[in-house]
Amino acid sequence: MKKIALFLLVLFVSTSAFAAVAPKPAVVPPTKAANSGMIIGVEGGDPYMRFTMSDSQSADVGLSYVNTNAANNTLGVWGRLNNKIADLGDITTSWGALLSLSTGKQAAADCTIIDLIGSVTADYMISKSVAIYGTINLVSVTSTNVAGAATTSYTALTGSGNAYSGIRVYL
Repeated sequence: MKKIALFLLVLFVSTSAFAAVAPKPAVVPPTKAANSGMIIGVEGGDPYMRFTMSDSQSADVGLSYVNTNAANNTLGVWGRLNNKIADLGDITTSWGALLSLSTGKQAAADCTIIDLIGSVTADYMISKSVAIYGTINLVSVTSTNVAGAATTSYTALTGSGNAYSGIRVYL
């Protein structure tokens, strides 16, 4: 009888202890709007819009323009799907897939560039509308067509520009 009473006491205390700890509510990552389904921001000079789809997923759509000189310039559109990995204190980590399409001139010849990139990102909110971020492009496939000559390149954690950081400003 003592064993049954002890078992019931342990069971009651342990279930009470678990019941007393309420599950932590889902936290909306700081880079997603808690009260809105859309954010307008700037990342690395590219304006973009972020659409929050759930507490752990968002989609970005942006524009890019690069003009190094009259013979080299591109205008592009890109889209990225972001999936939250975890919150590590005030830092939110996520992985994503980005697809971009750019068109313009390289060495005064018409060019089209298509990129598919898989990346991981960490964000830290400085204030309600400013975040510091760091991104590592894990893998990428780039298809380039310049004056009818097509090339395809593949990278995995190599090449220039695969790791970068910056500031996002949410308007």
